[in-house]
Amino acid sequence: MSGFKQNVAKKITFLSLMTALLFSCVLSGCATPPQNSESQRAAYARVQVALGYLQQHQYEAAKQSLDKALQHSPDYYLPYLVSAHYYQLIGNLSQAENYYQIALQKDSKQGDAHNNYGAFLCQQGRFNDAFSHFETALASPDYYRLAQTYENTALCAHQAHDQTRKNIALQKLAKIDQQQAEQLQRILK
Repeated sequence: MSGFKQNVAKKITFLSLMTALLFSCVLSGCATPPQNSESQRAAYARVQVALGYLQQHQYEAAKQSLDKALQHSPDYYLPYLVSAHYYQLIGNLSQAENYYQIALQKDSKQGDAHNNYGAFLCQQGRFNDAFSHFETALASPDYYRLAQTYENTALCAHQAHDQTRKNIALQKLAKIDQQQAEQLQRILK
């Protein structure tokens, strides 16, 4: 394989991996079911249904479930977070950003929301804003997806050509999951 074809294949692999990692939290239903109220539990159930539709690329059905989730619990951050992902998938980036910001207004302590918004910002080339949200995610109480956020930080730093930040993120990732760090490092070379 020629050097050019290898570089193109490596970039495609990198972009595919980046997209998968950046949004795996949303697609896996990373949030735990709320214990607060019946309306939040109903909204959470609707969000789970919407995530299933999104995985099957049934966007209209996903949107209907998300709208119902928002009706059930308009103050709950999760329907806004998943709506942001929905809008991102259909290419409405301004609406996606709006929903990310609303999700964070509803609950600014949600590490998953900061992580996913950071990933979104990185994809838009807004690297400093992305890094700020990754750092906030890592500092969030009860946030346990540290490895995912260190991966996202390393991927974003790679895209931003910030070798120092990338190396620091990979070192921190290695302390949590050595194998994951080594695999990511091989991909980013």
